[in-house]
Amino acid sequence: MKLRSKKNILKILGINVSITIILLSLLTIFDIYWNSFDNKIIDRFYSYIISGKKGPEISDRVILLNISDATYDYFQNNILDRKDVATINSILSDLSPEAVMYDVIFPRASNKHSDSLLVVSLQASDIFYLPAGFELSTERKIFGWEDCAFHELMKAEYLKQLPESGEGKPFYAKRSIVQFDDFAYSTKKTGHISSIPDADGVYRRYPLIIKVDSLFFPTVTLSIFLDYNEIPFDSVFIDWGKSITIHAVEGGYLDKDLIIPIDKQGNVFIPYPEHWGRGIKMIEVNDLINYYKDPDYYDDLLDMMEGNFIFVGDISTGISDIGNTPLEENVPLVFIHASLMNSFLTQNYYQAWNVENVFIMIFILGIILFIASIPKSNISYISLFLLMIPFLIIFTYLQISNFQLFPVFTVGVSVFIIGVGTLLAIQVLTQKEGAFIKEAFSKYLPHNVVDELIKQPEKLQLGGEEKTVSILFSDIVGFTSISERMNPKELVKLLNEYLTEMTTIVLDEGGIIDKYIGDAILAEFGAPLQLDNHA
Repeated sequence: MKLRSKKNILKILGINVSITIILLSLLTIFDIYWNSFDNKIIDRFYSYIISGKKGPEISDRVILLNISDATYDYFQNNILDRKDVATINSILSDLSPEAVMYDVIFPRASNKHSDSLLVVSLQASDIFYLPAGFELSTERKIFGWEDCAFHELMKAEYLKQLPESGEGKPFYAKRSIVQFDDFAYSTKKTGHISSIPDADGVYRRYPLIIKVDSLFFPTVTLSIFLDYNEIPFDSVFIDWGKSITIHAVEGGYLDKDLIIPIDKQGNVFIPYPEHWGRGIKMIEVNDLINYYKDPDYYDDLLDMMEGNFIFVGDISTGISDIGNTPLEENVPLVFIHASLMNSFLTQNYYQAWNVENVFIMIFILGIILFIASIPKSNISYISLFLLMIPFLIIFTYLQISNFQLFPVFTVGVSVFIIGVGTLLAIQVLTQKEGAFIKEAFSKYLPHNVVDELIKQPEKLQLGGEEKTVSILFSDIVGFTSISERMNPKELVKLLNEYLTEMTTIVLDEGGIIDKYIGDAILAEFGAPLQLDNHA
C-alpha cells in the first residue's frame, strides 16, 4: 500500500483535528448536540422499535379508566358531575386497586350535595390521588402563593428538600391550579401533572420533579410509586443530568435502588410502551359500572382491578388535554402518566447519550477518517466515508433497542463536515504537491517521469540521494567534418532528426535527457526513478 508523504500526513491530521475541535466547540457554545432533527429521527426509530415489539415491557398492572362520550351519555350529562365521580370511587374502592389517579382537577365548588358525596368517597379509602397543575418556567421564579388548602398542605407536608449533586436547570413553578379545599383535605395524596412539549409540540420528556421556590414537588406518578413502596419523597437523590435514584430504604418494599435517567431539567424520556389503545389495558367508565352491576362479570372485573394502578382520564370529544407523542398525534395526555407508571413497574427507561460521550464518538469517527486518508489512493477513504451512513443507522437502531437514545443527526452531520473537510484538505495538498513537482522538474525531465514523481512524491528526498546509475554520453563520429561540408539549414535538419530519434530511444528505455551539447547527448538511467536493468 502506497502512503502519503509524512509531511502531508501531519498536515491532514492537523486539519482533521482542527475541524473536529471547532465543530465540538460550536456544538457546546450553541448547545445543539441534541436538536429537533435528532428528535424527529429518534421518533422514527422509536416507532419502528415499538412496531417490532422491542420497546418497553408492558405491565398488566396499569389500567386506563376512560371517561368517554359514552360515559357522558350514560350519566345523561354534558359535564362530569361530582356525584358521578363519587359513584366511580365507590365502585373502585370495592374493587381494591392499589391506587387511583385522576388526571382531572376539581378547582371550584359545585353543587353542595354532589361535592359532599365526592368528599365522602375520597375519605372512604386512601387509594385516590388528586393532582395539581403548575405553570412552569425554565428560569428561577417566585411561586404565586394563594390562600387555599392545597397551598397550606404544600408548605406543611408536600414540599421537600432533596439531596442533589451536579448543576441542574430544573423547572420552576410560577402559578398553579389546584383541587378545591374540601377535596384537598379529603385526600393528601397528590403530585403534579405539568409538562412542557418540545418545540415541535411533541411530548417526549416529562419532569419527574419540579421546584416550588427552593423546595421540590414530585409528579403524581412518582408519588404513587413511592407510596406503593413506602419510601419517603425526601430520600430521593437527584444527580442532575444523569439520574434520579430511589433508594431501597429500610422498611420499604423496593429490593434495590432504582436509578432513573434524567436530563439537566429533571426530565425523563417518556417510555410509551405502545400506541394509544394498544398494550395498556383500558376500560370505559360506563362499562365499569355495567360490569360491576352484573354478577357474571364481577369476578373478572375484580381480577382486572385488584392491586393494580388505575388512571382516570377524560378522552371525550372536544377535550383539550390531548397532545402528540413520538408515535402518533392527538393522544389523551393521561397516557403519559400511565406510561410512566408502566416504566416504574417494569423498570424500563431510555438513557440519552450525554454530551461527553457524543463528543468522544464524533472524535473517534474523525480519527478513523484520518487513518483512512493515509493511503495515497482515495478509494479507501471515500468507501469508508460512505459506509459510515449505514453504520450510523444500524448503530442508532441497536442503541434504541437497548434503551439508549443516540443523537444520530448531530453525529452524522458532524462526521460529514469532518469527512468533507478532510477530503478537501487531501485534494488541496495533493494538487499543491503535484504543482510543485511539475514546476520544479518539467524543464529537466520527461513528462512521463514528472507524472510518475507526482504519483510518488516520496521518491524525491531533500538533499539528494546516493544511487548507482548508468550515464550515457553519445555524439556523432566525425561531426566536425560533416558540419563543414553542409550548409547551416541542412545541418539543423540533420541534428533535429538525429536528436529526436535518439531522445525517443532514451525515453523509451526509461532514461532521462540531462542536456544536449551540440551533437552530443548526456542521459541518465536509474534516477530519479528506480530502473532495475539500467546498465
